[in-house]
Amino acid sequence: MKYTTHNVKNGDYKENHVLYVGTQTGSFKRVDIFNEDNPYKQTNLQNLDAITKDSKVTALCWADDDKNEIILGRGDSVIRTFECDKNQFCETDLSIPEGKIVGLAWSQDTIVAASDTGKIHILNDAMDIIETGDNISKMRQCSSNRNLVAVGGKERKNNLKVFDLETKKQIFTSKNVPHDNLQLEVPVWDSDMSFVNNNDSCLVTCSRYGYIRFYDYRQQRRPIHNYTDSREQAFNSLTEKDGIIYVGTTTGSLYAFDLKSMKIPLHTYKGATGSISSITVDETGNYLFSSSLDRYVRVYDSKKTHLLYQCYVKSKASEILMRVADDRLLSEHKEASKQTVDVSDEEYETMFNKMQKVNDDASEPSSKKLKSIN
Repeated sequence: MKYTTHNVKNGDYKENHVLYVGTQTGSFKRVDIFNEDNPYKQTNLQNLDAITKDSKVTALCWADDDKNEIILGRGDSVIRTFECDKNQFCETDLSIPEGKIVGLAWSQDTIVAASDTGKIHILNDAMDIIETGDNISKMRQCSSNRNLVAVGGKERKNNLKVFDLETKKQIFTSKNVPHDNLQLEVPVWDSDMSFVNNNDSCLVTCSRYGYIRFYDYRQQRRPIHNYTDSREQAFNSLTEKDGIIYVGTTTGSLYAFDLKSMKIPLHTYKGATGSISSITVDETGNYLFSSSLDRYVRVYDSKKTHLLYQCYVKSKASEILMRVADDRLLSEHKEASKQTVDVSDEEYETMFNKMQKVNDDASEPSSKKLKSIN
């Protein structure tokens, strides 16, 4: 099961998990892993006729602890809210003035969106804006203190920073590691980050330049631990759970590191062949979920590293969220299993309908050409 391209599910994997997947084409779908009859069933939640080439899903986050609402950010600056209970998007969409959305947060009943132009937009009545830099790659929110968000990007002036959304002030900015052996500045690119152990002062970042750094800004501005990959792998996605850091690379590698000792990877998870675009872990810490640009979503046993589930989602998966199926979804599944299954595929139908039609008449030789041949 390590390198198979088939849809697979381990017989011992029986959790009622549901995945919400955003893609680079702009589609947004639900994958019902809990469905015993068809664990690879995918439901398109976005109207496929309304998406454009700029509708790439670039950020997903939960709007509440009950995981009933999802906030979705796109490359065209649009923000949408999906209600899981009603299985539909809210009628009114929001947007920011410019830039691709690289992070979303929910604080004090307000949506907060960060753009790659370096601005954090608090979408309240006043539309407050916090300037963070000019080339931001990601924004993450602290789960224990929702007023805190961390941002990071490319180049030293856009290194890791923490902002208080209530006071709209910067409370921390990291300091780069000392110069290398040639006394040259070490390049900085914080491509993803996460608050650690629900602690609002501890953070971990990963970089396209092949490093993973752990910070505790109560102690110092420079990283306490610094792992640098000898193979110069580019890390681009990260999450943390119970002191274990999970990080994915642009070449499809997925690793786990123990925060106490970041000298070598604790685990390696195999199976992906495309860039790991998004990672998440369930509340128990036993299951690791990943999406990849090879158009697959996968589930691993986080401790044994076994590949438990793999599903082809037709488009390059850019963002994922996971939740446990509620009573509504379970009852819908029971009702649907009693009815005839529709084998049509809406996503493929839409894709083929949008293809340019070949004009058969234009390919036929004209009468003049036929005469010249004769």
